Amino acid sequence: MLLCNYRPTLIDAESEELNTDNHYGFSDKWKEGLEFIRIRPEKGDIIHFWAVFLVLEGGSMSTAQTACTVENEESNRLSKIVALLAFISSASTAATLISPALPDLQHSMHLSSRYVTATVSLFLVGYTIGQLIYGPFANKLGRVKSLRLGMVVNLIGIGVSMISIHNQQIWYLLIGRLLSALGVSAGLVCTITLINDVFPEQKAKQILSYATLSFTIGIYLGVYIGGILTSHFGWEATLYALFLHGLSLLCLTFYIEAMERASISQRSFSIKNMLAGYMAAIKSKQLIAFSLILALATVISYLYATEAPLIAQNKKYFDLTAGEYGSWNTINAIGMIIGALLAVKVLKYYSAIAVLLAGITLSFIVCCQLLFLNQMNLMTPFLFFLSTGFLFIASGLIYPSAVFYASNSISCKASASAMANFINLFVATIFVTVMGSLAMQDFFKLFFGIVGYTVSAFVVLLVSQIFVQK
Repeated sequence: MLLCNYRPTLIDAESEELNTDNHYGFSDKWKEGLEFIRIRPEKGDIIHFWAVFLVLEGGSMSTAQTACTVENEESNRLSKIVALLAFISSASTAATLISPALPDLQHSMHLSSRYVTATVSLFLVGYTIGQLIYGPFANKLGRVKSLRLGMVVNLIGIGVSMISIHNQQIWYLLIGRLLSALGVSAGLVCTITLINDVFPEQKAKQILSYATLSFTIGIYLGVYIGGILTSHFGWEATLYALFLHGLSLLCLTFYIEAMERASISQRSFSIKNMLAGYMAAIKSKQLIAFSLILALATVISYLYATEAPLIAQNKKYFDLTAGEYGSWNTINAIGMIIGALLAVKVLKYYSAIAVLLAGITLSFIVCCQLLFLNQMNLMTPFLFFLSTGFLFIASGLIYPSAVFYASNSISCKASASAMANFINLFVATIFVTVMGSLAMQDFFKLFFGIVGYTVSAFVVLLVSQIFVQK
């Protein structure tokens, strides 16, 4: 920004031009500069360079200012993309921030493990149902207004959950988590729809690839902050952190509001149109197949968030504190980052099917490794979290390809996004709920849940390709 405000002393004060006899012309240097910027957008100072270069080589100050304007617009657009990614991962943060506090919550309220699991399961139920609610709202009210409505409902749900702090009744927490999930579910469906509306196909793929990186940051910060707060202030502090998180998301909806105006016009809402859109989505074999495969990434994330804290803080395994558990999750965060960045690279050179197959295969190998370590009594915190870190690398490979093709399988992107996320989360909810209710050790709940769905995802991918070839 310093270069944009810089005015060379050699510029004539009256004409604001330099070396006008040696003027290169707008078309040659300007187009050359912009072409270089387009090819190498990662070079943050390129626009600064061309702004000063044009002035010193004979261009006008107005031309340089135009270059700075382009930079400011790109910077503003980038910040809005970051805001969109924050909405995509909002539910992941809301779900995982409380997960390190589950053992402390269980001890504080003298609960059975089923009630603890229910706090996650009900959140997933509300999150799943919300996908179908906000699809029609996104068409009628607009993407951003529907997003804002969801954030308000999220704050109401967190407020209900806070009642449990004072009366120590689990039911207020459960109802509040359900309402919160119904609200924050707007973040996924509305944001994916908005991305597909505003950006061209290749750019949308790139943004959705970075969505995994957003999940990484959201989940890691949720687990880490939740662990620190629980260790120092108890499980109640996580609810206050969730309220601040929800309030910040509500404020962000006003920041991205201008993107709506660059999007598509709103559509009339009716039950008939809503059902027609969902029926078209259900009839799409591509949407169904990729949504079911997408659910593997969700199963990994939420089954881990449910069972891993109980495993890590169990005296039979590692006997970690909530803070130590949060710190060990740094390994998982690194795995998520690697998976997200790897997906961005490999999708440029390999087909989405090949990337999905690689992610599914890696997930299966890691599950076999975890079982081997457990059965041979070789499990340590480092080996456990290193293995789960590779699980999140697999998740990072699966997510972007599956979500893009699922949400673009029919012409109505709002209906496609809503139905794809509904199927994805419905299946994940069933798995988490069923595995949580089984009478077995927490480790085997985690293992059988992930390995079972990994095999299922491979079968779905195989069958879908057989139908495509026919």
